[in-house]
Amino acid sequence: MTAPDPSAVAHVAGLARLKFSDEELRLFQQEFAAILEMVEVLEELPAVEGVDTDSSAPTPMRPDAVTNANLPDAMLANAPDREGYHFRVPAVLGGED
Repeated sequence: MTAPDPSAVAHVAGLARLKFSDEELRLFQQEFAAILEMVEVLEELPAVEGVDTDSSAPTPMRPDAVTNANLPDAMLANAPDREGYHFRVPAVLGGED
């Protein structure tokens, strides 16, 4: 397999919000090519007997019922940060490009 195009690697890095120098981009291009080669090897493996890969099977349905009580303190007990009865999370929109 040939190494992926540098613009494709830069695009993937941008999707992951990574910034690379030109040297880092060249290195990542080589590493990305190695990852893609490993995926090609996996695609060559035979299918495993007994493993169902049929995606046409319907999704099992469950009853639409409330499964937890209205206990906000219990639900937020493991939250790393909270504000009142809300999870507090870092901003992800409007950051640096």
